[in-house]
Amino acid sequence: MIYLATFIGLFLISWLLVGVFRKWSEGRAILDVPNERSSHDAPTPVGGGVVIVILSLVSLLIWELSDGGGVKFIGFYVGGLLIAGISGFDDLKHVPAPIRLFVHIIAALLVVFDAGSFEGIELLSGVEIDFGLFSGVITVFWIVWMTNAYNFMDGIDGIAGTQAALAAGFWALCSVYFGVADVTFLSVSLLATSLGFLLHNWPRARVFMGDVGSAFLGFAFASIPIYAISISESRVFVKYLPLLGLAALWFFFADTIVTFFRRLISGEKLWSAHRRHLYQELIKSGSSHLAVTGLYLILILAVCAVAIFEVITGMRGLILGIGLILFAGLFFYVSRASKMKAPEGSAT
Repeated sequence: MIYLATFIGLFLISWLLVGVFRKWSEGRAILDVPNERSSHDAPTPVGGGVVIVILSLVSLLIWELSDGGGVKFIGFYVGGLLIAGISGFDDLKHVPAPIRLFVHIIAALLVVFDAGSFEGIELLSGVEIDFGLFSGVITVFWIVWMTNAYNFMDGIDGIAGTQAALAAGFWALCSVYFGVADVTFLSVSLLATSLGFLLHNWPRARVFMGDVGSAFLGFAFASIPIYAISISESRVFVKYLPLLGLAALWFFFADTIVTFFRRLISGEKLWSAHRRHLYQELIKSGSSHLAVTGLYLILILAVCAVAIFEVITGMRGLILGIGLILFAGLFFYVSRASKMKAPEGSAT
C-alpha cells in the first residue's frame, strides 16, 4: 500500500511541478533553440528533468530516514547531485566535455566506494565472467557510460521518459522479487516522477528533460543493480543482477555502442556533436517522433518482459539472445530506411 500511495502522490506532484517549471522556464527564456542538429523546430523549455531529480532523491531520503534502517544510498545521493548539478549548468551554459567527464567519474567512484562493484556477470546458465581485479574499473565504466548514453539518447520527444518509465517499472517488479525494499521504493519513485514528466514530453513535447534529467536517470539506472547487490541478503543472484541492469537499458546501451564504433570506423571526431544514433537516423529518414518513440517503447518492453520471465522461471539465455536479435532487426531496419528517400514534408 505504501508503494501505491507513493506512486500516486509523486506522479501527481511531478505532473504539477513540471507544468509549473514549463511556464517558469518560458517566462525566463530558458529554452532549447533549434539548430542544424536539432530534431525539434521551435524553441522549447528545457530542464524539466530537475523535477525528477529533486522528487526522487528527497522521497528516497525520507523513506530511508523513516524506515529506521539507516541511510544506504549516500554515494547515490552525493553522486546524483553532482551529476544533476554539472548537467543542469551545462543546460544553461556550456561545460567542456572533460570537466563533465571528470564529474561523472567522481560520481561513479562514490557509488563504488559506497555500495561496491560488480563481481562478474552471468550471461547464460553456467556461463559466467568474473571481473576479478577489474571489477571496480568495469563498474565505474558502466556507470559513466550509461550516464552519457542516456544523455545522448535523449534527442526526440518522449524517448528518454519512456525508457525511464519502463526501466523503473521493471526494477520495481524485480526488486520486489529479490526482497530489496529500498530499491523498490527508489524504482517506484523514478517510475512515478518519470510518468508525470512524460505527460508533458510525449510527442509533441511542451518541455524537454534536459541534461539535468537524462544524465541523472542514466546514473540512477546504472547504480540500481549495484545497490540491489549490496543491500540484498542473498548472494544467489550477485552475477545475474548486472545482466538485468543491462537488459533494462539494452537499446540505449547498444545504440550508443554501435554508434561509437560506426563513427570510429568512419574516421569521425568522436568528441564532435552528431546525429548518427539509430533513432536519429530514423527521424532523418522521415519517421515522426511518435513513431520512433513508439518503436523503442515496444522494443524496450519486449526485452524487459523477457527478463522478468527469466527472473520468475529461473531460465537463462533468453535476454541475451532476444536482445541481440531485436537490436539486429532494428539496425537493419534503420539501414534500410536510411537508404530510402524521406517523404516530402515529413514531420521531424
